[in-house]
Amino acid sequence: QPVTMSASLSDLGVKTRVQHRTGRSLRGLMLRWELIDDCRVITLRGSQKLSDATDQDLELHCSGYCKGTGGLWVRVWTELEEPTNYAPKGHVVARECVMLRAPAPAGASHQSPRACIGSRAPLATALPTGLASVKHQGDGDEVTIQGSSYTASIRGGLLVGLRDVAGREILSTGHGASLDHSFWRAGTDNDRGGADVFFPQLAGILPRSMLSFARQWTDVGLENLTSRVRDYSWQGEELTVDSDHGPERGRHFFRSSVRMSFGASSVTLRIKIVPNHRSGIVKLPCLPRIGLRFVLAPEFSRVSWLGRGPHECYPDRKASAPWCVHQRSVEDMHFPYMVPGECGGVADVHWVALQSGDGRGLLLEYSSDDAPPPEEGLLSGSPGARPAGMSGAQVSAARWTPSMAHAAAHDFELLPAGRHCTEEPVVLHVDTAHSGIGGTGGATDAVWRFHKQYLIDPRTEEWNYTVTLTLLGPKQLEVAAGES
Repeated sequence: QPVTMSASLSDLGVKTRVQHRTGRSLRGLMLRWELIDDCRVITLRGSQKLSDATDQDLELHCSGYCKGTGGLWVRVWTELEEPTNYAPKGHVVARECVMLRAPAPAGASHQSPRACIGSRAPLATALPTGLASVKHQGDGDEVTIQGSSYTASIRGGLLVGLRDVAGREILSTGHGASLDHSFWRAGTDNDRGGADVFFPQLAGILPRSMLSFARQWTDVGLENLTSRVRDYSWQGEELTVDSDHGPERGRHFFRSSVRMSFGASSVTLRIKIVPNHRSGIVKLPCLPRIGLRFVLAPEFSRVSWLGRGPHECYPDRKASAPWCVHQRSVEDMHFPYMVPGECGGVADVHWVALQSGDGRGLLLEYSSDDAPPPEEGLLSGSPGARPAGMSGAQVSAARWTPSMAHAAAHDFELLPAGRHCTEEPVVLHVDTAHSGIGGTGGATDAVWRFHKQYLIDPRTEEWNYTVTLTLLGPKQLEVAAGES
């Protein structure tokens, strides 16, 4: 951007600095600004004509609107005051979104840094505290949990149902299990970059280093993993489930341990993933993702989140995406690439809510007590437990599964003929680790190249993270619509 802008809280309100990168005068530019809270509500807006100087400090007098404890951001942009020979009046020259006050953290402060401390969603009313009522049925294989705002159903150690106070089901089985672990993504064009693309008949004899990521993931069977419950046990209102995830035959690739705690208003999942270093995944250059997949009823198509956005962004493609509260529809999150694949994700998410038109829905809050990944660097670096600079979950929502995207050659093939998009269940991914999408270039023979610091190392010891599920009623979480 030709103009840079910064902002910070001051005694009078917000202090803003505007500077032209090339040393040219700011004359002819108008500065406009908006204060927004963590529900994306615009609390105040204003404008001011800029001077002839190359840089200018301004005080936005709004101290009365800057009090409080929730998140607070200022959106600032410069636009042309008059038409020019290259753009009309009002053309936006530069824009920034600056966080003035961080949202309230989800947990207590820790002395040691964490991968993601999480943030509280701005709910309109406080949630009831206490524990849910657990009722075992028959031989104990089926369990019903009754909370103040939900009824959960457990069968064989798996969460198979989640209903609101009116008995309406939130989850769906329209695309397989309504809740499962996820370790694979539909290949992007960069994932498919490799010698096997140009010489598919030689793929079986080419050195592994010459094969695309997508080919290597397919060769070990990463897209066909099945989940098998090894054991589960109850202790009061807490369920612990141990599962293996791998191909139908052979060694498991991952082992998961999930502790489900059922509170009066929320279900908390504490998840531990341990890779099997004696399996085929240890030979991979990276893993696509480590996370959860939820399948929700079709009506929950309005997506609000605190994280990067509003446009598509990934660990290695997020500098242009401000970290604040955003809102889009599931359909708008999809990006129509020429060949379908992983797309539409948003980075560094602390909470995400999927709601219907009347405000009902599901809130998911994410945190992780693991050590934080290294900061991003200029050099390629090395793979790690999480991509460099990742400070929240990688989240995506779509009307199809990764397998459906992988099987489609064009967008119109994503859904079977005759099935309308809005009638399909919503597939939500919440990933504690997600590899970058590459395309950093560096050579004309490998434009799909990846910086290694943004890749997930399959030799990682373990991943630990927490996802809390809260059912939302009408007007419980009201995020303002509009452009981010």
